[in-house]
Amino acid sequence: MVVPRECTMLAVPSSKSCLVETKQLMVNQESFLEQSLAKATQHLRKLCKENRQKELKTTMFQSLKGKWILHSLNLIDLKELGLLVKQNLKEIDNRVRVLTKARCSSGCY
Repeated sequence: MVVPRECTMLAVPSSKSCLVETKQLMVNQESFLEQSLAKATQHLRKLCKENRQKELKTTMFQSLKGKWILHSLNLIDLKELGLLVKQNLKEIDNRVRVLTKARCSSGCY
């Protein structure tokens, strides 16, 4: 607990203004801690989501290299991996379309 400096300098131990200030500081401190905890929790969720995406990408590329790791995945993992594969295929199709369009606009061969 943080006590205002003025309160420690007073000789009167039951000063109401010091008690009010101390209580306000405690409320402010509690509010600050709640906000800090919420922010840290949100950051943790974000990191967990990023880690999950990295794990899925690693699994996808390992399976493309011929490593048979898919048998160790559960149904949820397989569904998420399927969504990731679909998303990557869609991105590849878009890139091919853009490159084809750019190539044709500069003169098709």
